[in-house]
Amino acid sequence: MAFHFGKQVLNVFKGVHSSQPLLKHTKQIFLKNNLRLASSSSKLFTSETNTDETSAVSLNPMDHDDYFNVKSLVDMKEMFDARVHLGHHEGTWYPLTRPYIHGMRSTQYIIDLEKSVECLQCALNVLSHIVYQKGIVLFITTNPRFDHLIQKTARNSGEYFITRAWHKGLFNNASTMLGTDRLPDLIISFNNSRFERVREAITEAAMCNIPVIGLIDTDCDPRLVTYPVPGNDDTLDSMEYFCTIFEKTILNAKQRLAKDEGVEQDTSVDITNDESEPRERHEARS
Repeated sequence: MAFHFGKQVLNVFKGVHSSQPLLKHTKQIFLKNNLRLASSSSKLFTSETNTDETSAVSLNPMDHDDYFNVKSLVDMKEMFDARVHLGHHEGTWYPLTRPYIHGMRSTQYIIDLEKSVECLQCALNVLSHIVYQKGIVLFITTNPRFDHLIQKTARNSGEYFITRAWHKGLFNNASTMLGTDRLPDLIISFNNSRFERVREAITEAAMCNIPVIGLIDTDCDPRLVTYPVPGNDDTLDSMEYFCTIFEKTILNAKQRLAKDEGVEQDTSVDITNDESEPRERHEARS
């Protein structure tokens, strides 16, 4: 799922040559007057429309830059305290991460937290819109150190996860391996080092046009990651910070959806230990 914003180009009076400055000037004035008249007519028509229609348009999340208020969730001081800025040793540096590096201290790279804040806010905004549209979010990691953390985050947010071995062809051949043609609408990938097998999952996701939010450390390859988020992916503090942010964003979008639909959502239900519907690592919705 991707959102494209562009400008409409109005190409009028084709074939006017620079040798006709007076005619060109006259036509420009005519065009400006017509546009001004159209703008005033549009404002008049808008003021006479029904208030119910106006309120309905204002509820469109795409009309707002930060409809889900995700910017308030990201704080640079909290990132620094969680050691998000700590990169790898210079010997493991991947050159394509240069735009996300602030500098080097001793032999360790330091990640630019200003870039991390900007990229994380963009990623959270995309995540919120997909959850708001009832999309499927899949958490992926193949690092056993963070197996429990990623599973807990996915369960608490009511989404899916893959935290064990990656089976090649899981996305490309989902109808046979999963028994369904429905693929995730968004993937959140952790520990994306070029030496990890999670790279195979990112490659297949790119083949299937599935957007990926990827945590990018200084030893990671940011290519094929749709929304890279520069940050440390090796320490527990940093990983817990990102998992908490993603969980809050998903739950916030679901609560906003329930509010907009007029459905009361019981926020007192604790789904942390809810095993009534266990989610296996390769489970998918039919």
